Amino acid sequence: MYVSRTARTLTAVAVSILAAALGGCGGSSHRAASSNGGQFPRALQGSSVPAAAVVVIKGWADALRAGHLQQAAAYWALPSAMVNGTDAAGQLAVLQIDSVREALAADASLPCGATLTRTRRNGAYVEADFTLGARAGSAAASGCSGPARVDFLIRQRHIVRWLRAPTGQSAPGVPGPGTPVAPSVSV
Repeated sequence: MYVSRTARTLTAVAVSILAAALGGCGGSSHRAASSNGGQFPRALQGSSVPAAAVVVIKGWADALRAGHLQQAAAYWALPSAMVNGTDAAGQLAVLQIDSVREALAADASLPCGATLTRTRRNGAYVEADFTLGARAGSAAASGCSGPARVDFLIRQRHIVRWLRAPTGQSAPGVPGPGTPVAPSVSV
């Protein structure tokens, strides 16, 4: 059977486009969001903080702020844990995350959005500073301002532990200075 040169060229182009499109569908959905080749501003990516950890933290925060809960939930390892300060009884508020449904619930429990402003190494953790703001799809329109800090344990491009950390000043729902949040949560 004879196939014209034009038909072979069009087929090759179509196969190339399809391969590129399919290549974007598989694997990790956590891609570098920066426009400068995966490098982040110095303040955003602190010394000895792996770029992959910044991609995960920034990707999670950006997805949550935009109201994309499914996308944000994909950043959680299964199992993982969120320690969001203390409850009314003064006990650590630990959310054990063993399923996508629990990851969605953990993210939905955060009324504010946050913009990543700085990371630095803190032992095995990456300490991340955020500026709180509105979150798409959240009823919390007021009170979402000021600083927040979270210690992340990142493994294999996923959040294994999320620990609310004290900041220099209190923001709504954020423990103030001296509030103990123990990083010894077992997962």
